[in-house]
Amino acid sequence: MSRKTKIRKNVPPYVRLDLRSRKMLVQSLLRTMAKKKQMGKMPANPLLVPKDPKTAIMPSHASILLMSALSYSSHWKIEQLTVDHLRESTREVIQLKPPLHASGVLSRCKPDLLLVLGSDLLLAEDLDFIRSLPFKKAIWLADSTGSSEILRQTALSFDCVFTQQSSHIPFYRHGGCRTVQFLPFPADPTEWYPLTVPEEYRSEVVIFGDTSQKTPALIPVIDSWRENKKVIVCGKGWDCFDDYQVLPDESPWPLYLNGANLVLHLSPSLNRILEAASCGACQISVDDPCLYQWTNPDEDILLFHTPEELGEKLNSLRCYPERRRRLSTQALAGSRFRYSYRQVVLELLRITFENY
Repeated sequence: MSRKTKIRKNVPPYVRLDLRSRKMLVQSLLRTMAKKKQMGKMPANPLLVPKDPKTAIMPSHASILLMSALSYSSHWKIEQLTVDHLRESTREVIQLKPPLHASGVLSRCKPDLLLVLGSDLLLAEDLDFIRSLPFKKAIWLADSTGSSEILRQTALSFDCVFTQQSSHIPFYRHGGCRTVQFLPFPADPTEWYPLTVPEEYRSEVVIFGDTSQKTPALIPVIDSWRENKKVIVCGKGWDCFDDYQVLPDESPWPLYLNGANLVLHLSPSLNRILEAASCGACQISVDDPCLYQWTNPDEDILLFHTPEELGEKLNSLRCYPERRRRLSTQALAGSRFRYSYRQVVLELLRITFENY
């Protein structure tokens, strides 16, 4: 066998297309080339074009300028915990004291983000100065007790707004804020944690919330559960109930929460629920949409709509004590991992830099 024949045997076989098939193939190639040429002339859709990795900022590489505008002395831990976990998650954190407009720090550094905690100490000059800044601005509002037109005008100076109440989101967005997120302050683990308490702090039920038109229908259900045992209440309108001990909001609630067999929320406050979870409390609450993002109903908290449903949930806890222990354990685990300061700060950074 000749050398030429051996080479031909190693060549892959091919199929010769007929004239009609070749024409169809050429036309298909021409159509594809025309489409590519047309797409090259069209303006790119910014929603479909990925961010340039050269200009995108990773939170771990970011420089954060942080200022606390919280007015209450009890809020200093919020600032400290936020700073501690920002330092673990970013390149650097530079702390400022108000007034911001009088600070010369921007002449010495080039931050990627200004984060303001609260708004009580912000001046009009500060807001004008913030609007002129060329980098990202975010504010973490302390608006758990309510919002106002002043707060909405303040929020307009920032690119990202974080609120303590999900019900405030439409209010800020209607005013012109584009990026508004529900992000409550987590419970302080140095203040809210499980511990054994003296007898004077023990009770069968701790109730949070004001009375309403629905309260009279709930009282028989609660009384059936407590069986003449001690009930502690924090809220308005309870003075007419002689068997219930009403305490002010400034009471040592970490002790009372650790001493309660059950915590009942009639006016759900997510901050209160997270604090009780950090103490490992067994909780049941009126159903509210804001709870689903930050809790796992039926796993770390029970929810109800009607007095009848409340009675059913309470009876299930009485009949199955292990369910109460499981709810308490899951709530405590969630406060240590899913809803910890570290996780919430990471979520804040993710939202902020996704919208950079």
